[in-house]
Amino acid sequence: MAIKSDDITWFIENDFLGTETPFPSGSVWRLESKINEHSYYEERSECEALAIQSEARGVFSYSTVSGSGPPTAVIKRRLHTPSLLSWKKEQQTIDEWVPGGY
Repeated sequence: MAIKSDDITWFIENDFLGTETPFPSGSVWRLESKINEHSYYEERSECEALAIQSEARGVFSYSTVSGSGPPTAVIKRRLHTPSLLSWKKEQQTIDEWVPGGY
């Protein structure tokens, strides 16, 4: 069962407005305005059982900075809750190097 979380603003306009996003095709787009946003999150047990992630979605208006394409576009951005995929614990011997250390 999804937990309602629309009272939180995830895409703060001052943090994103004016940012430029390059695409692999070579075009670059500038974020002009936020149209709307929506977020939802599930309880941990639901995420694990359904293999899903909580997220926030934003719909934005962009304009072309460079490259081919129309002068404006609507682009959706998603923020996902990070998750730990794997981890490992080992005991170093006294003769091993300290990673990045002294």
